[in-house]
Amino acid sequence: MEENTGKGFSKIIQSRRIKFDRKLIVFLFFLLLSTIFWLLNELSKNSTTTITYPVMYTNLPRDKVLVREMPSRFDLLIEAPGFTLLKYTLSNRLVPLVFDLNAYSPRILSNASSEKYFILTSSARERIGRQLRSDVRILAILPDSLIMEFGDIVSKTVPVIPDLNIEFSKQYMLSGEIMTTPDSIIVSGPDVIIDTLRQVYTKHLDINQMNQTETRDVSIESIKNVTFSHKKVDVTIPIEQFTEAVLEVPIEKLHVPDSLVLKTFPGTITLACMVSLSNYDKLSPHLFRAVVDYEGIENNLSNKLKVSITKAPDYIRSVRFHPVNVEFIIEK
Repeated sequence: MEENTGKGFSKIIQSRRIKFDRKLIVFLFFLLLSTIFWLLNELSKNSTTTITYPVMYTNLPRDKVLVREMPSRFDLLIEAPGFTLLKYTLSNRLVPLVFDLNAYSPRILSNASSEKYFILTSSARERIGRQLRSDVRILAILPDSLIMEFGDIVSKTVPVIPDLNIEFSKQYMLSGEIMTTPDSIIVSGPDVIIDTLRQVYTKHLDINQMNQTETRDVSIESIKNVTFSHKKVDVTIPIEQFTEAVLEVPIEKLHVPDSLVLKTFPGTITLACMVSLSNYDKLSPHLFRAVVDYEGIENNLSNKLKVSITKAPDYIRSVRFHPVNVEFIIEK
C-alpha cells in the first residue's frame, strides 16, 4: 500500500517537472527571439565609434626624403549603421588607407625652415571617405595635422668597419689586419644624417674556435632612411698558428750629454712575444728597440730607469719583457 502511494507521488512530481521544463524552454526561446529582434533593430540604426586604420603615404617628392616619421595609423571617428561598425570592429586585417601627398597643398610650418610642412587631416576627410564603405561618414581624424620634414638626398663614401667577436683555437691568432671587400661603400640619404655619418658597420658576428683564414659574406647593419651601394661585404680574417719566441735585446740610452756615460745593469732585456710560424725565422734582436731616457733621471727617486719598447715588428703579438726597470750609473 505504502509502495503504491510512493510511486503515485513520484509520478505527480515528475509530471509537474516536465510541465515546468516546457514552460522554461518556451520562455527562453521567446527571450532569445526578442533579443535577436532587438539586436537587429539596434544594428540597423546609425551609431558612432572610433576605428584605427593603417595608412600608406604615396607620391613623396623624388629628390627629397622624409626625415620625420609619419604616423602609421589614423584614428577615425565614424558614423555608420551598426552592421557596418560591427564588421569594422571584427575585421583583423584592414586595407591601408592611401594618403596621396600630391592631392594636397602642404603649408610651411611657421618659425621653421622651408623643409618643414604641415597638412590638416580635416581636409582629407572626403578623399579618405571615398576609400570606405558608402554608408560610412567620417566625423573626425586623429592626428588632426601631419608634420612633414624633408631633407635633401646626398651621397658620400664611407669605410666599412667589421663588427666581430672572435674566439681563437689554442695557439692561433690574427696574423694581419681584418679586411673588408669592398673596404668602403657609397651611402645615400637625408643630408642631416649623411653629413654626420663617418663609417658603417657590419652586422655583429660571433665566431668560435677559429684556426684558419676565412672569408665570410656579412651584411651591413642597416640605418633608417639610408641606402647603401652594397648590402653585403666580404670579410677576410687572416688566422695563423703562433708560437713563443724569446730574444735578448740591448738597451739603448737616449738624450745622454756628450760629456757623460750612462751604464745600465743589466745592459739587455729578455723579450718574449708570440709570432706566427711563417714569420718565426724573420725575428732578430735588431728588429726591436729597447730604450731608457736620461732625462728621466732628475725626477727619479728609486735609482732605476724605466725601459720602453719603441720599435717592434707589426707581425708579433703579446710582447713581454723583463726587467721593466734597470739600475744605472753615470760616469764622466
